[in-house]
Amino acid sequence: MPYRLKALPMSKVMLRVGGFFFAAVYLWSACVDSVLAQARRPGPGQGPRVADNRPVQFPRGPKPSFLPLTTEAQQRLDQIMQFWEQRSNQVKTYSCKFYRWEYDSNFGPSNKPRTKSQGEIYYKAPDKGEFKVNSLTFHTVARDAQGKPIPGAKPVFVERPGEHGEHWICDGATIYEYDPRAKKLYERKLPPEFQGKAIVDGPLPFLFGAKADGLKQRYWLRELPPQNDGEYWLEAFPKTKKDSHNFSKVHVILAAQDFLPKGLVLYQPDDRWTTLQFLDRKVNPRDIGGSIRDLVGLGRYDAKTPRGWQRVVEDYRPNGAGQTGMAHPGQAQGTPRAPNLQR
Repeated sequence: MPYRLKALPMSKVMLRVGGFFFAAVYLWSACVDSVLAQARRPGPGQGPRVADNRPVQFPRGPKPSFLPLTTEAQQRLDQIMQFWEQRSNQVKTYSCKFYRWEYDSNFGPSNKPRTKSQGEIYYKAPDKGEFKVNSLTFHTVARDAQGKPIPGAKPVFVERPGEHGEHWICDGATIYEYDPRAKKLYERKLPPEFQGKAIVDGPLPFLFGAKADGLKQRYWLRELPPQNDGEYWLEAFPKTKKDSHNFSKVHVILAAQDFLPKGLVLYQPDDRWTTLQFLDRKVNPRDIGGSIRDLVGLGRYDAKTPRGWQRVVEDYRPNGAGQTGMAHPGQAQGTPRAPNLQR
């Protein structure tokens, strides 16, 4: 039976939100790239400042036309955001499978996805996550035996040699990126201000453990009419031009049954957008075996270098000064390490 938000005046089941995971699919390629870009910049006190040494304030973008909200709409939104944060605090571990469709009107019809992919996502509070695309296919025009386009035929999606989807792992202090084409595992060590809980407050702060006040400070928010029964929609617009570099707006599709996002539409400034569907969502599953693997360094968030690959270390910590180094070639996966009792 669906949960109910008694404070919200609706006759149907109220809005359910698993707030920690607002956008966690597009997350890693967009969020991680932006986090790393910020990590490469000068640290606190070294960035651009005005004459009296105050930090530069990023300009604000234009307000959406739906503002201001009515008193009733604002009160309802506030209740949703408060519940969102309360539910987020209850999520310790999460996993799901996903489908992703990427659209680009610059390269074809706007109603047909350019790529279609599927994969899996894992999260462990407060700062660990994995995003992995297992299958990536591209929109292709159906052709006959002579190679001519078949009129009226449905488009097909096929794999391309050498094309691979993203695979990211974050252990809270380091972000790992797998590059199958180059056979390299990039190990990017984050500066202290981007480690731990700080990483969830990065360019997409509603990815994990979102805070209602923080979201309201950075985004204009409203509730949208749902397009299907059992769904509830939210819309977010960045308030600053800095945040608008990541996306122009986001639609979140929430499932009434389990308080979790079942879909996401992420709009980018250059006529591109991404639609995602989350399936087989699991919250706080019991995993004794996983706990044991974590103890001996074989856990999900302990990135391993595949055999024959090179590990490239990029250190963005203050003492690392952005240094890049080549580690030894990958050993066999699964080599045990001694438990780190100080972690």
